[in-house]
Amino acid sequence: MFIYITKKKKDMKIREGSSVIIKYIGTFPDGSIFEVRGEDDSVTIDVGKGQVMKKIEDALIGKKEGDTISVPIGHMDAYGKYDEDLVFSVPLTQEVYIDRENYDEYKDFADGIEIGKVCTIPSFPKELQVDQVLNYRDGKGNESKVIVKEVLADRAIMDANHPLVGRDLVYNIHIVSVS
Repeated sequence: MFIYITKKKKDMKIREGSSVIIKYIGTFPDGSIFEVRGEDDSVTIDVGKGQVMKKIEDALIGKKEGDTISVPIGHMDAYGKYDEDLVFSVPLTQEVYIDRENYDEYKDFADGIEIGKVCTIPSFPKELQVDQVLNYRDGKGNESKVIVKEVLADRAIMDANHPLVGRDLVYNIHIVSVS
C-alpha cells in the first residue's frame, strides 16, 4: 500500500522554476500609477528565467498563492539612468534609388515614384507627433522603441531611453497561482 502526501496547491511556495500568475499595480513612490495588470491581462512568469526585474523575482521566492507583496525598486535596478547617447535625430525625408526590388515598398510614399530614379520620400509613413512611440530600425537593422521628442522642419528628435528610465518604482503584486 502506498500513501501519497501532496501539498495543496495553495500552500506551494514559489521557488526558482515555478510558474507564477500575478496581477499588479505599478506606481511611483508618490503613489501615482503608471501601469495596471489585472483580471483580464494577468502576467505569467517562469521564475528564474529573467522575464521580470530581478528584485521582483527575488521578492516572489518563498511566497505562495494568495499572497500580496509590495516591491520597491530603485531606478538603477529598474531601467537605469538617462543616457543622452540614446537621443538622436532622423531626417524627415530620404533620397532613395528606386529599382524593381524596392518599387512596391515605396510606390505609395510620394507622387512621382519611378523605377530608375532617385526620389525623395518621407522617412515615416505618417505625420509624426511629439510623444508618439514608434518602432525604429537603425541602419544596421536593429529595432527598438523610440519616443518622438521634437519635430523640426527637416528632422525629428528621437529618444530610445525607456519611458521609465531614471524613475524609482513600486510594484504591488498579488499572486494568483503557483505551479
